[in-house]
Amino acid sequence: MQVRVLVLYPLSEEWGEQEWLQAAARNPAFAFLSDPKEDIYTLADGEPFDDEV
Repeated sequence: MQVRVLVLYPLSEEWGEQEWLQAAARNPAFAFLSDPKEDIYTLADGEPFDDEV
């Protein structure tokens, strides 16, 4: 099922990147990422991404 989520907050209280990261880290919706079975990639996988041209 598709859902649409809207996050409303006062513009005077804009969150910085650090606040968003902390909120995501504490969110139980992402708890499954703590499962070792989710660690399917290593630092040796892939190539570095450089978006500067």
